[in-house]
Amino acid sequence: MQSIIAIIFITGLAMSTALGQENLFQGESSVPAPGKPFEVAINKSFEKNIRVKVFPHDLKNDWVHGVADDATQIALEGDLDLNGERANKASIKINRGYLQINLDNGKRFKGKNIKLFAETPIKLIRHRNPDKSHSYLGSLEISATDKGILVINQLAIEEYLRGVVPKESVHTWPLEVLKAQAVAARTYAAYHLLTSNSKDWDVDDTARFQVYAGASAAMDSTDLAIEQTSNEILTHNSKVIVAFFHAYSGGRTDSAKNIFGNAVAYCQGSEEIFSREELRSELKPSSQWIVEWTTDWMDKSKLLSKLKSNASSKPVFASFSSNKAYTIAEDELNENFQSVKTLRFLQDQKEASLNFINIRKALGWSNFPAYHFRLLNSDEGKVAFRGHGWGHHVGLSQWGAYIMAKNYGKTYAEILFHYYTGVELSWL
Repeated sequence: MQSIIAIIFITGLAMSTALGQENLFQGESSVPAPGKPFEVAINKSFEKNIRVKVFPHDLKNDWVHGVADDATQIALEGDLDLNGERANKASIKINRGYLQINLDNGKRFKGKNIKLFAETPIKLIRHRNPDKSHSYLGSLEISATDKGILVINQLAIEEYLRGVVPKESVHTWPLEVLKAQAVAARTYAAYHLLTSNSKDWDVDDTARFQVYAGASAAMDSTDLAIEQTSNEILTHNSKVIVAFFHAYSGGRTDSAKNIFGNAVAYCQGSEEIFSREELRSELKPSSQWIVEWTTDWMDKSKLLSKLKSNASSKPVFASFSSNKAYTIAEDELNENFQSVKTLRFLQDQKEASLNFINIRKALGWSNFPAYHFRLLNSDEGKVAFRGHGWGHHVGLSQWGAYIMAKNYGKTYAEILFHYYTGVELSWL
């Protein structure tokens, strides 16, 4: 997950610090693709190679890839064959709309596009993020665009998963958990490959899709999980699903309808088979927030200022003044979760409501771990939020899968069938 300058801090420990210490997986990957169906027919003839945009990334911060990239320059290291020239290192910059390539053998040339085939890993150096640089197999296509340098890594889905599963799970976890994650990740990749409408790439390497760190990430345990589930995917009515997954549900996974606003037959929600306390007992003290988190107290005036400055909630509070007192209260609760569904705000004769989805959106999902929370009011004009879980609550619960395998002996198929309703295991 990202290392981010916090808007709200988890009590006693900044969110970024907690994640940095534990080096855990991404909590918020696999989100809906706007305008796309929630299942798609398998095209048996489609080529099982996926195009991944690996440079640049423009997220404010990303725990795997660092701060937003400088798209004007990169460097390469490895067994390079560029324009027929062999080299071990190359620096590439944008120069008047062209790639200016300088090799360590002294040769220089320029062009609009170059393509390398990496039979052994080629490392792509991110100048703003040198310690977040990764190595890749497959092909690397490097292009000069009006926005800077673009790098696409094209490779077989099974090879792609070697850079995903270790970043979306924990490689020391039981094999059955890793196999469940491999199937979910493969399904998610196949879905995006089958529904891609981009001429350049199918997915990127960040949490907008699922985190990918190339050949650098590969581990023996996750490689084995990928091998033992080779080509297996999840289908519903013989169609590939969007295999949503998240870190921990908080006790019960939610429906796609409640979180994403769309009814999805295979994501209806299910109870975890273990208690929160059972998971808490597995975690280090610095990771207890995964089960239950509480934000620091915030002045109500500051909260209102944040709501008024966020694009999605700004219109709701247009008539509210940040300099005047107001009241805030829970208006209704989410069924099955006993968490906030709607907050109601009153100032003078003005009234406004904001639902839990927009509260989290306005305050920043990376500093507000989950969608299920309660409001805390103080007598000093401050508010805080207390919640359970990490992520969007829909589909596979990764920490849930861990407990199911480790403490209950569940197989990867049993784990998947628990979190996805009415699905089958199929093969690409």
